[in-house]
Order: sequence, then structure tokens, then C-alpha cells
Amino acid sequence: METDDGKNMYYSPPQQPTTTTTTIVTTTTTTVIITQEEEEEEEEEEEEEEEEEEEEEEEEEEEEEEEEEEEEEEEEEGDGWRYR
Repeated sequence: METDDGKNMYYSPPQQPTTTTTTIVTTTTTTVIITQEEEEEEEEEEEEEEEEEEEEEEEEEEEEEEEEEEEEEEEEEGDGWRYR
């Protein structure tokens, strides 16, 4: 029990602790500036990579064709035995 200035008694309920929640939101932005020169370099690199891939594919095809030709020649030759 507590008293006010007039010495009157009154009931004071227990005080509840107060909690506050603070949420901080931060955002960041990144700006990338690509110059025309850099862009041209990237395009050249991509073109070179594509050309290399095409060359590799052509080489693989040529190797496969050579293997097939060798197999055909071996089949035509037979086992090397001639029967009389």
C-alpha cells in the first residue's frame, strides 16, 4: 500500500517489467560499372572459348571417323589367314 499527498491509502499493483524490441534493417546496394573496353574483352574471350569448343568437337569427330575407317579396313583384311 502506498499513500498519495493527502495521506490516503490506495492499492498499487506490482509493476510489470517492460520489454522493447528493436529491429534494425540494413540494405546495401552494389553498383558495377563495366566499361565498353571490358565488355569487348569479355565478348572476345567468349568467342575464343566457343571456337576452342568447336575445334575440340571437330577433332573428336575426325578421330571417330579414323577409328571407323581402321575397323572397316581390319574387317576387310580378315584374320590374315588365307585358305587354299
